[in-house]
Amino acid sequence: MDSKEKEKEAQNKSRVDYSFPISEYAKQLDFPVRDRYLQKIAAIGIDPVLVEGKDFKPDCLPPVESTDILWYLVLETSFYTQEQFKAFRSPEAYNQMVSGFIASVQGHIIADKFLVLAKVRHSQHMNDSLISCWVITEREGTILFAHCLGCKAGLAETCSHIASVLFYLEAWTKINGRLACTQVKCSWLLPTYVKQVEYEKVREINFTSARKMKNDLDAKIENLSNVSSPDNSAKGNVSKEIPVPSKPEMDTFYAKLSKSSNKPIALYADSYILKSRCVPTISDLFDKKYLALSYPELLKACQEVDIEITKEQILQVERDTVAQAKGNSFFRHRAVTQRHFPDKDHWEAPVISKELKELVEALLGPNFQGISNIPVQQQMNVSDCGVFAIAFATCLVYGQNPCNVIFDIPRMRQHLHRCLRAGMMQLFPTT
Repeated sequence: MDSKEKEKEAQNKSRVDYSFPISEYAKQLDFPVRDRYLQKIAAIGIDPVLVEGKDFKPDCLPPVESTDILWYLVLETSFYTQEQFKAFRSPEAYNQMVSGFIASVQGHIIADKFLVLAKVRHSQHMNDSLISCWVITEREGTILFAHCLGCKAGLAETCSHIASVLFYLEAWTKINGRLACTQVKCSWLLPTYVKQVEYEKVREINFTSARKMKNDLDAKIENLSNVSSPDNSAKGNVSKEIPVPSKPEMDTFYAKLSKSSNKPIALYADSYILKSRCVPTISDLFDKKYLALSYPELLKACQEVDIEITKEQILQVERDTVAQAKGNSFFRHRAVTQRHFPDKDHWEAPVISKELKELVEALLGPNFQGISNIPVQQQMNVSDCGVFAIAFATCLVYGQNPCNVIFDIPRMRQHLHRCLRAGMMQLFPTT
């Protein structure tokens, strides 16, 4: 079935009698929504999507007033409640207008009615293409129909994009209603279109609310008799230069903020820099040049390293890592940790046990049932690790399993010295 046959079938199924061409957008709508769309565009006898842009002018706009918007958004379509409209808390629509989300608004007179085409930016997807909207009004400003080509069919008549365009028309009407024909145009009072939302520093972001922006815009419109150009307006708004506060003044100010009960929008970074960050760690010794060294050369380089940590630094690290995994400092300063079993005379390193379990599971597959924790390390002093390594090796030489041996730790060093003097290794003393 070609396009002409589809168009003929659509006309037969449609309950609206029309004899004017329609756009591909209208042809793709479902029939109930399409009938409503045709009823709206029948007021001007042409689909607004098909009207060429060269026929539109930015100063050919209808005199829309707040009563017209009230009738359309509240009484006719119920897009807003009367309380929302009165307080201008309808945040999204008016916020889009005062924040510069409207790219262009142009009008044209067709069949003794105003046809307004507008381009609006997405509120949630800033980098997407602009949304097209159109509005049909009477010559005196009464809003007849509106449609948004970027929203779902059921919401296309009263979405926030349509409402923001209507608020824009109201502001344009107020401005032009206060100007004589000989006065300069004050279109610069309307919010400037935001082409791209970029990352900015906090001090350069405007946190003004939509309601405050509305009040500022209304104040500018009320004072149009004293304003003729943006240059004059800028001269009248020149404020005194504020001196830069000193560091003690800033510290006092931040101290007061930290004691206040209000929720802050910016934090004083110095309060969250832990003193233990200045303590050197093993990872700070990494250098790519060591990757090219042989093992003996690397050992020699390690012997030349001298790390000096004061008692104050040790206490500071202890204070900053007391919460362990709940704080970032724990991951910076931690080493292999261990825990003691009260009912057993040995210690266990959880990190080693976890890595060993993951490795065995990877080798044996999902049928792995688990492994038992073996007391492979008994010493509490890291400096004794070499003594224990020799003790384990001696057990293996004599055919004993070191995992089942509980060494007499206080006597181990003395036993090693005697064996070295005698030139023969013997089993280490046990408890």
